[in-house]
Amino acid sequence: RHHRLPPAQVPALERDRWSWPHELRMRHADAWFLRCLKDKCFLNGLSEAVEKAMCEIPVWGAPRLEEWKLQKDQRGMQIFERQNRAAWRRKPRNEGGGEEGEEAEGEAAQDSPPAQRHPRTPLPTLRDSDR
Repeated sequence: RHHRLPPAQVPALERDRWSWPHELRMRHADAWFLRCLKDKCFLNGLSEAVEKAMCEIPVWGAPRLEEWKLQKDQRGMQIFERQNRAAWRRKPRNEGGGEEGEEAEGEAAQDSPPAQRHPRTPLPTLRDSDR
């Protein structure tokens, strides 16, 4: 439920939420449930019959349906960008990076080879002579 917060902050948020009036807590719970339901419905798209029925609802109508689709697309793009974000790379000193170095921009950051993983050192094991 709280994927944006570090685990240590979740209990504080819950404690704070219980200090709210009952009506406000219920509204927040309802809004969260509707958002989860909405995301689940839009995960694979809606059938034409369902979309047509939703467009005929006078309270939301087609504008609200389009807004939901736009929000879903934006969240998907943000997740994609977050997963594919390049690591920060610094310019070498001989290319004008200076003492502290500056962030590489554009092609320079993409042309460098990917960082290589170092092999893990084996964990110490107990031998019969260690007893």
